[in-house]
Order: sequence, then C-alpha cells, then structure tokens
Amino acid sequence: MISAAAGDSTEQVIFLVLMGVVIVAGLTLTIVRAMRSTKSSEEQMARLAAELDGRSQVCIRKIVYTPHQPGRYA
Repeated sequence: MISAAAGDSTEQVIFLVLMGVVIVAGLTLTIVRAMRSTKSSEEQMARLAAELDGRSQVCIRKIVYTPHQPGRYA
C-alpha cells in the first residue's frame, strides 16, 4: 500500500516536470518566431545564406534606392 502511493507520487512529479519542459519549449519557440518575424525578408535571407554557407558572421547592408527624379541630382 505504501509503495503504491509512493509510485503515484513519483509518476505525478515526472508528469509535472515533463509538462513544464513542454510549456517552456513552446514559449521559447513562440518568442524566437516573434523576434524573427520583426526582421526584414532581406535580412532573414542573408542570415540563412550565411548559415547554409557555414559563415559565422553576416554583413547586412541597407541599400536605399531612390529613383531618378527630373531636376534633382543624387
């Protein structure tokens, strides 16, 4: 009788620990996805290309494109 009660307690602790791990993992993935979604697609592609090429650093340039306007010199 005593060992059965102790077994239930152990199973509950294991269950709670595993559920805690699942919740923390889900929360972490949600935060990572939210942070990545705030970056521009160009920046995301540059980081992905660097990761696939095996580079540890990424140089991201911001290019400002202004179309030619008559009477204005760039």
